Amino acid sequence: MKVYVSLAALALAACTAPFFPSSNAPPRDQDKASMVQSDFKAPAAAPADVAALAKAGNRFSVDLYRKEAMKPGNVILSPVSVAGAFALVQPGARGETAKDLARVLGFDAVPEARFADTMGALMGDLETHVAPLPQPKKPPPENSEDYWKLKQDPAADFTIANAGWIKQEFAVQPAYRDTLATSFNASVSPVDFGKPKDAAATINRWVAGKTNDRIKDLVSADSIDPAMTRLILTNAVWFKAKWRDEFDPDATQDSEFFGRDGKAMPAKLMNRTEDRPYFKGDGFGAIELAYTNPDFGLTVLLPTAKNGLAALEAKWTSAQLLAALDGVQSAGSREVVLTLPKATVDGRFELAKTMKDLGAARAFQPGADFSGMLQTPEPLHIDQVTHVTWFQMDETHTEAAAATAIEMVATSAPFEDETQPVIFRVDHPFLIALRHKPTGAILFLGRVEEVKAG
Repeated sequence: MKVYVSLAALALAACTAPFFPSSNAPPRDQDKASMVQSDFKAPAAAPADVAALAKAGNRFSVDLYRKEAMKPGNVILSPVSVAGAFALVQPGARGETAKDLARVLGFDAVPEARFADTMGALMGDLETHVAPLPQPKKPPPENSEDYWKLKQDPAADFTIANAGWIKQEFAVQPAYRDTLATSFNASVSPVDFGKPKDAAATINRWVAGKTNDRIKDLVSADSIDPAMTRLILTNAVWFKAKWRDEFDPDATQDSEFFGRDGKAMPAKLMNRTEDRPYFKGDGFGAIELAYTNPDFGLTVLLPTAKNGLAALEAKWTSAQLLAALDGVQSAGSREVVLTLPKATVDGRFELAKTMKDLGAARAFQPGADFSGMLQTPEPLHIDQVTHVTWFQMDETHTEAAAATAIEMVATSAPFEDETQPVIFRVDHPFLIALRHKPTGAILFLGRVEEVKAG
């Protein structure tokens, strides 16, 4: 008999309001989104442990990306979502199964006894709630001294919430339940999986409430087996921030973007000139775009050659790719003439094979040890890992969403004049990394090879 245990994690980066919103403008979705708050309470952990876990998580981020980027096309992943999902599984794993998962995901950067609290503390460091600063109803002219005296608006939200849903006839082990509660603020509620539609509706209402209705149908009734489903664990992450320096929509131009094969496709290219951290490496340049909250930044890594991304990815090791992404973190500022496409990227990934290839095969085989989860003696192993993502950027904001589901079954360089502006025209395939700067954690990592106009 099969026993299904699925775990879902999702991440959302919501859009934000203009820098000076009109006082009589109707409320926008992002205004309602600011009402979403998390009750996440981070456990205590040593800062050195948190830093080590974030650094190891970034190595997993790049390993995961390199595996999924072997096929052509757009790729966007939320490594923090995938790792967050496995973090809720990890306390129930035992023996070699736990060691394999910890090694692959970087959880072994801290001792096993401190992992759950350290991961919870890292989630707490990512958690951000900054209210918008009040702005004048009528802003002063942009060329006036009063305009430059205005405080920059640091509004940002990064919300994390966790919950568990167990078939009402069953129970999790007390130690596992306590770890979920104290480290991840996750309560485990009984649900009647014998009524799949009702059970899915209950879970989806919770998910929608934690994501401002951005994710409404994470769990489908068809995915719940009335006889076999035992436990569903959910993690919701919601992010919103706006560019520190918005792009002027009037400067956005109809132009072309050159894809992986060099073929031109129509694109909307945004334009602005600003001083930005700029790093020049072997065959690429990288800049970091700022949000109004300085805790977040978006790295854009652009190959020098229009068809150069595939070659760079082929020759880079995971460590070299991470070093390239990290290079801009300590780079000096340069005047940058920036051209950036409006882009929407999405994807669906089946990660079971990837996780096996990365070294976690034992967790996917009969004989895996997840004996720390349920009070019943049924052995479990992971069957499927599904990851769905969506990422968008335009003149005012970045928005992204990701969902991860883990299903478990029972075992039955040349000279450069630095006084001149950098021309950074992103009109060919490039990499992006959305980061939480205080911890360095990579929240989203991906590649854009195709864009759509409009």
